[in-house]
Amino acid sequence: MRLALIASMAALVALPAQARQDAAVGDENISLILPVVESARAAPDCGGLYGLAGRAQCMTAPLTEIGGLAELYVGALTQTGWRTAGGGPNQVLFERTRSSGGCDILEMITFYDVELSEEALATAPGYLGFALHTGGDCLPVPAEGETPPQ
Repeated sequence: MRLALIASMAALVALPAQARQDAAVGDENISLILPVVESARAAPDCGGLYGLAGRAQCMTAPLTEIGGLAELYVGALTQTGWRTAGGGPNQVLFERTRSSGGCDILEMITFYDVELSEEALATAPGYLGFALHTGGDCLPVPAEGETPPQ
């Protein structure tokens, strides 16, 4: 699990070039305004983990609640026009088509401090990191019966 988590951290800032552009383009400017769902708190420093401060917007809750919190965010984001478009372990990719063409990609990852002891994990904070990549190409749509890209 730790290797999958570290790989997800790298994926947060390493989407394929065709699916990523850090500055808004075209006639639509996008800012990431996350809904605050039950039990989540903003974590601007992303827990000081993985160099994500300033590169992702993070929320925190007790580690034991992160899975449920991620599900709440999937529901909240799909209600605001984002559709799930793939992902992997500890990661969900959302996509929204721009009226000017192309897509915005929103990446959500779950993470925690993997250096903590097993005893410390019982009360450790968990995190959700969100990164917005605007104005790039849309993610490939899987063929009938294929699984989405991970």
